[in-house]
Amino acid sequence: MIAANLARVSAIISAYNCAAYVEDAIVSVLAQTRPVDEIIVVDDGSTDDTAARVARFADRGVRYIHQENRGSGAARNRGVAAASGDVLAFLDCDDLWLPHKTEIQLRYLETHPEVALVGGDSWWWVVEEDDWSLKRRGGVAPRRAAAEILVRNFVGNPSATLIPRWALDEVGLFDEGLRWGVDWDLWMRLIERLPFGFVEQPVLIYRWHRGNVSHEAMWTRFDALLSLACRHIRAYRPAWQRPLLAARVRARDALARAWYLRKEGAPRMRWLAYGARALWHAPWEDLGAKLGLLASGIPGVEALKRRRAPGARERPDLHSLLILPPGCRYSFMREGT
Repeated sequence: MIAANLARVSAIISAYNCAAYVEDAIVSVLAQTRPVDEIIVVDDGSTDDTAARVARFADRGVRYIHQENRGSGAARNRGVAAASGDVLAFLDCDDLWLPHKTEIQLRYLETHPEVALVGGDSWWWVVEEDDWSLKRRGGVAPRRAAAEILVRNFVGNPSATLIPRWALDEVGLFDEGLRWGVDWDLWMRLIERLPFGFVEQPVLIYRWHRGNVSHEAMWTRFDALLSLACRHIRAYRPAWQRPLLAARVRARDALARAWYLRKEGAPRMRWLAYGARALWHAPWEDLGAKLGLLASGIPGVEALKRRRAPGARERPDLHSLLILPPGCRYSFMREGT
């Protein structure tokens, strides 16, 4: 291990056909109050002008690596291999770091040098709807973490984490054979063996838009994530807890499918069936959300809820969240967003 205040930090940005966003991602790294020591952009076989966009930052020391399309896990692993840092920070090219991310997470590592992963809260920005929400992470007791991470990804997106290199040396890198849940799989392996921590404040703006890979083939994605969780649960000890964990993860899967189908306008009986399945698998968990979903299938209930709904949630001031370094601007600010 190395003292966090002496650590060399490598920022690894993975990009795939995200030219419209990659410049903003780079700017958010350049804007850190504790500058990173190197920035590496790994282009996972983009067919747009990502390379040209990244080249604009060559005089700021940003390195560009191109590889054939092999997935996000392979792109991040390529960045790890090329990086020289003692501490690794990942950023998906359509996300934005808040300016204090590196500083406060390194400060956490200074007082918790045994920690293998530092997470944080995130602002979620649904771009098409200009809707904002704050996603709180953490809150999981350390003694329950190894079991809880099998049920839900409470760490979240890799863009909100900081990871000492020694931790990856111990548990391995991202599994390049996975299409979905690459980050969740790594968190499971880390938290099974090593301590983790969180800073209880936002460190990231996660931009949710129709171009996100997460939007692709949602049903296939649901299937893959459920399969991944069940595979890890089958190896969990003590074995007597496995049926409970499996029931919880199947309930969460069914509830997620129900909400997705409802939002996409699927027939009412189809998403209600998944809601009922979620309630049957684990009636003691997220009971309010499950009953609320089922109740919304009753004619007239949803209209009543809309009449009583509060106004739109307050949107944070981007100019107060983000700092513009000299010579750089965020493209979405130029567009007046």
